[in-house]
Amino acid sequence: MIRWAMVVVLLLGAALMAPGFIGLRAIYDDPSPIVSTLFTVLPVAYLVVSIAVIVDAVRRMQRGTTRTLVQAIVAVKAAGVVFLCLAAGFSVLVATTMFHLHPPTGILVTIGLVVLLTVLMVPTSLYGIAGVVRLRRLGAVGGGLAAVLALMHLVLVTDLVASIIVARMLHVAPSAPQPDPRQEWEAFQRLQQRPE
Repeated sequence: MIRWAMVVVLLLGAALMAPGFIGLRAIYDDPSPIVSTLFTVLPVAYLVVSIAVIVDAVRRMQRGTTRTLVQAIVAVKAAGVVFLCLAAGFSVLVATTMFHLHPPTGILVTIGLVVLLTVLMVPTSLYGIAGVVRLRRLGAVGGGLAAVLALMHLVLVTDLVASIIVARMLHVAPSAPQPDPRQEWEAFQRLQQRPE
C-alpha cells in the first residue's frame, strides 16, 4: 500500500511540473485552488510517504517478502524516473536563468538544485537498497557487490541501473539463504584430516 502511495505522490508531482514543459505556463500564473492546494500539500505528502517508505522497506527486507520487494522497486523507480526527469528539466531551466542573470548566484543555485534532486531521489531508492540487503542476507551477492549496488542507488542515473539489476537478481534469487562456501570447504577439509 505504501509503495503505491509513493507512486501516486510522484506522479502527481510530475503532473504539476508537466504543463510548464508543454507551454501551459498560465497554470502557474493564476493557479486554481486545486493547483494551489496541491503545491502546498504535495511536499508534505512526499515527506510523510518517504518516512513510511523507510519503515515499509525495512519491514519487507526483514520479512523476506521478495516478490513484493521486487514490485516495490520497479513501481517506485518507474514513477521516480518520470518525476525526477521533469524535476531535473525544471532545475536546468532555473539554474540556466539564474546563471545568465548573475553567474555566482547561478553556480550556488545549481549546487543547491543538485543537492535537492539527490534528496528527492533517495526515497525512490529505499526499496532498492532494502533489496540489496536482502540479496546479501540470501548470500546471492558478496559484500563488495552489495556495497557498489547500494552506492549506485544514492547517485542520480546510476540508481535506475542499480534498481534494474537488484530487481532482476531478487527475481531469480533463491528463497532461502545459501550456506557460505568457505564454511563448507572448511568442514570438508576437517573431514579429510580425521585420523583413521
